[in-house]
Amino acid sequence: MDFRYVTLWVFVLLLLGIGLIALYPSPGMLAFGTIVLPFLLVFQVWAILRSRDKVGEGEGQWYEHS
Repeated sequence: MDFRYVTLWVFVLLLLGIGLIALYPSPGMLAFGTIVLPFLLVFQVWAILRSRDKVGEGEGQWYEHS
C-alpha cells in the first residue's frame, strides 16, 4: 500500500468535510463532523506512523524526498 497517496486522499477528505461543515452548519453536517471526521483523523495518524515502519532501516530520513 502506498501510504503517500492514502494520506493525501484522507487529507483531502478531511478538508472537504471541514469545508462542508463551515458552509452548511446543519445538524446532519455537525453529526457527520463528530462521527466521521475523528475516524478519518485517527486513520491519517495511523497511516503516517505506519509509513515510517514500511521504510527500510537503511534510510535514515524517511520523511524527506530525494
